[in-house]
Amino acid sequence: MWEHSEFEQNTGRGAVDQATRHEIADLVAEFNWKLDAGRPEGFAALFTEDGVFAAAGKEHRGGEALQAFADARTAQDKLSRTFFGQHQLRRVSDDEIEGVLPNILFMGPGQAPRTPDVFAVAEYHDTYRRVDGRWLIAERRSVQVFSRPKP
Repeated sequence: MWEHSEFEQNTGRGAVDQATRHEIADLVAEFNWKLDAGRPEGFAALFTEDGVFAAAGKEHRGGEALQAFADARTAQDKLSRTFFGQHQLRRVSDDEIEGVLPNILFMGPGQAPRTPDVFAVAEYHDTYRRVDGRWLIAERRSVQVFSRPKP
């Protein structure tokens, strides 16, 4: 993965066209919508066959593990909402794009309305791969930016 200093302007080498940006934006929105809305069905289909999601010190690799993660996460009695910052993308090849997506995750017990609790301020460090004409997540690593003190 690359560092912030490696970002290039969205022109020339590394450029990502608007249509591709929209496809990837829809993909990442669907990822968090499934978790936030408690609808994990098809979560693993957002990833390549060998896809990886790593967060909170755990790594989920492959369709079965990814779906099991989403099923377990949405079965919890928790309400969550995820908000995104500016998505930075860089084309690596015709069929691979890397991205960094800042995000804030609010999470708390039970149903709305609740007092919001910032659960994580992080960045998704992503690799997207085009498979059969469709952009999928090949790898997503949630990298914590800020942490709250442990009680």
